[in-house]
Amino acid sequence: MKDQWANVKYGEAGQACTYHFNEEGIMDYGWYMDAQGEWYYLNEEPGPDFGRMIVGWYFDAKANKWYYLNEFTGGMATGWQKLGKDWYYLNPTSREGRPMGTLYVNEITPDGYPVDENGKWIRETP
Repeated sequence: MKDQWANVKYGEAGQACTYHFNEEGIMDYGWYMDAQGEWYYLNEEPGPDFGRMIVGWYFDAKANKWYYLNEFTGGMATGWQKLGKDWYYLNPTSREGRPMGTLYVNEITPDGYPVDENGKWIRETP
Protein backbone atom coordinates (compact mmCIF):
# COMPACT_ATOMS: atom_id res chain seq x y z
CA MET A 1 0.00 0.00 0.00
CA LYS A 2 1.34 3.38 -0.95
CA ASP A 3 -0.05 6.87 -0.33
CA GLN A 4 -3.42 5.66 0.94
CA TRP A 5 -5.63 4.95 3.92
CA ALA A 6 -6.28 1.35 4.99
CA ASN A 7 -8.71 -0.23 7.42
CA VAL A 8 -7.00 -3.13 9.16
CA LYS A 9 -8.68 -5.73 11.38
CA TYR A 10 -6.44 -7.89 13.53
CA GLY A 11 -7.41 -11.42 14.54
CA GLU A 12 -10.48 -11.47 16.75
CA ALA A 13 -10.79 -7.67 16.93
CA GLY A 14 -14.38 -6.59 16.54
CA GLN A 15 -13.58 -3.42 14.65
CA ALA A 16 -11.07 -2.42 11.99
CA CYS A 17 -8.67 0.42 12.73
CA THR A 18 -7.62 3.05 10.18
CA TYR A 19 -4.00 3.69 9.22
CA HIS A 20 -2.27 5.80 6.55
CA PHE A 21 0.71 4.69 4.49
CA ASN A 22 3.00 7.19 2.75
CA GLU A 23 4.23 7.13 -0.85
CA GLU A 24 6.95 4.64 0.12
CA GLY A 25 4.48 2.29 1.85
CA ILE A 26 5.64 3.23 5.35
CA MET A 27 2.94 3.73 7.97
CA ASP A 28 2.53 7.35 9.03
CA TYR A 29 2.21 8.41 12.68
CA GLY A 30 1.77 11.65 14.63
CA TRP A 31 0.05 14.63 13.04
CA TYR A 32 -0.67 14.00 9.35
CA MET A 33 -2.09 16.44 6.79
CA ASP A 34 -3.65 15.00 3.63
CA ALA A 35 -3.57 16.51 0.13
CA GLN A 36 -6.79 18.45 0.84
CA GLY A 37 -5.25 20.14 3.90
CA GLU A 38 -7.21 18.08 6.45
CA TRP A 39 -5.34 17.20 9.66
CA TYR A 40 -5.47 13.81 11.41
CA TYR A 41 -3.71 12.36 14.41
CA LEU A 42 -2.19 8.88 14.04
CA ASN A 43 -1.16 7.38 17.37
CA GLU A 44 2.57 7.69 17.95
CA GLU A 45 2.72 5.82 21.27
CA PRO A 46 4.66 2.54 20.97
CA GLY A 47 2.49 -0.54 21.26
CA PRO A 48 -0.34 -2.32 19.49
CA ASP A 49 -2.17 0.93 18.59
CA PHE A 50 0.87 2.58 16.97
CA GLY A 51 -0.20 4.45 13.80
CA ARG A 52 -3.94 4.00 14.42
CA MET A 53 -6.10 7.00 13.51
CA ILE A 54 -7.49 8.60 16.69
CA VAL A 55 -11.09 9.85 16.79
CA GLY A 56 -12.96 11.85 19.43
CA TRP A 57 -11.24 13.94 22.09
CA TYR A 58 -7.44 13.81 22.03
CA PHE A 59 -5.09 15.43 24.57
CA ASP A 60 -1.68 16.22 23.11
CA ALA A 61 0.56 15.96 26.18
CA LYS A 62 3.55 17.51 24.37
CA ALA A 63 1.58 20.67 23.52
CA ASN A 64 -0.66 20.48 26.62
CA LYS A 65 -3.69 21.06 24.35
CA TRP A 66 -7.01 19.35 23.64
CA TYR A 67 -8.26 18.62 20.10
CA TYR A 68 -11.41 17.03 18.72
CA LEU A 69 -11.06 14.59 15.83
CA ASN A 70 -14.31 13.83 13.98
CA GLU A 71 -15.87 10.56 15.18
CA PHE A 72 -16.51 9.39 11.61
CA THR A 73 -13.69 10.81 9.47
CA GLY A 74 -10.94 11.43 12.02
CA GLY A 75 -10.42 14.94 10.61
CA MET A 76 -9.50 17.74 13.03
CA ALA A 77 -12.54 19.83 13.99
CA THR A 78 -12.29 23.63 14.08
CA GLY A 79 -14.58 26.53 14.95
CA TRP A 80 -17.74 26.05 17.00
CA GLN A 81 -18.71 22.40 17.40
CA LYS A 82 -21.79 20.97 19.10
CA LEU A 83 -20.64 17.73 20.70
CA GLY A 84 -23.41 15.99 22.55
CA LYS A 85 -25.47 18.71 24.20
CA ASP A 86 -22.63 21.22 24.63
CA TRP A 87 -20.81 23.70 22.38
CA TYR A 88 -17.02 23.97 22.19
CA TYR A 89 -14.71 26.35 20.32
CA LEU A 90 -11.65 24.92 18.55
CA ASN A 91 -9.20 27.37 17.00
CA PRO A 92 -9.93 27.62 13.24
CA THR A 93 -6.41 28.80 12.30
CA SER A 94 -2.97 28.91 13.88
CA ARG A 95 -2.45 32.31 15.47
CA GLU A 96 -0.88 34.02 18.46
CA GLY A 97 1.02 30.90 19.48
CA ARG A 98 -2.18 28.84 19.51
CA PRO A 99 -2.17 25.88 17.07
CA MET A 100 -5.09 25.23 14.76
CA GLY A 101 -7.75 22.96 16.28
CA THR A 102 -6.88 23.61 19.92
CA LEU A 103 -9.72 23.89 22.40
CA TYR A 104 -10.35 27.22 24.12
CA VAL A 105 -10.49 26.57 27.89
CA ASN A 106 -11.48 28.91 30.73
CA GLU A 107 -11.33 32.04 28.56
CA ILE A 108 -13.26 34.16 26.06
CA THR A 109 -13.43 32.99 22.44
CA PRO A 110 -12.40 35.43 19.67
CA ASP A 111 -16.09 36.09 18.95
CA GLY A 112 -16.75 37.04 22.60
CA TYR A 113 -18.24 33.94 24.24
CA PRO A 114 -17.03 32.59 27.61
CA VAL A 115 -16.04 28.92 27.95
CA ASP A 116 -15.42 27.04 31.18
CA GLU A 117 -12.53 24.93 32.48
CA ASN A 118 -13.70 22.03 30.26
CA GLY A 119 -14.07 24.23 27.17
CA LYS A 120 -17.88 24.22 27.25
CA TRP A 121 -19.67 27.40 26.25
CA ILE A 122 -21.11 29.10 29.35
CA ARG A 123 -24.66 29.99 28.44
CA GLU A 124 -25.84 33.27 29.83
CA THR A 125 -29.03 32.99 31.82
CA PRO A 126 -31.65 35.73 31.69
